[in-house]
Amino acid sequence: MWLPKDERHLLLGYYISIENEGEEVWFALEEWVQIFEGLTWVPILVPCQIKRFARKVRHYPVLSEPPNIQTHNKQYPVNANKIRIANNRLEKRGLIKLRRNHSGTMMGIALTIEGYDLGRKYCSWWKRSNLWYAEYIKHHWIWVIVSFLGGIIGGLLINWLSKVNK
Repeated sequence: MWLPKDERHLLLGYYISIENEGEEVWFALEEWVQIFEGLTWVPILVPCQIKRFARKVRHYPVLSEPPNIQTHNKQYPVNANKIRIANNRLEKRGLIKLRRNHSGTMMGIALTIEGYDLGRKYCSWWKRSNLWYAEYIKHHWIWVIVSFLGGIIGGLLINWLSKVNK
């Protein structure tokens, strides 16, 4: 399953940060908001940045209050909303189990078996590209026709070029 960008990035981060499926870990929302702030525009480097970031995220005791984390970014409310929306969608898809404390600043997240497996697939470039291929290039018969036509056009082009050189 190929998820939208925000959900894909969060699931990869949760997979790196949470070591066992089914284990519930509590995080501060403010720390995960930073995942959207410093990502590069080079798509191949984004998973490496997310992995590095997810290893630094701290785990908190159950239902505790997080320390005061300073956020000076104007995009903080937008990114916090992205996290909430992505978490709700991941929970509706059955990839994570989500709990919040009363103030909404802490999230208890547990990966389901499907979420753990999908996070593992997003962790590897090869498996991630295979997921993309399986999702977007489903109609392989189109590619068979396109390659057949390409072969015919290539053959005609070679024949024409050999006649021009004589």
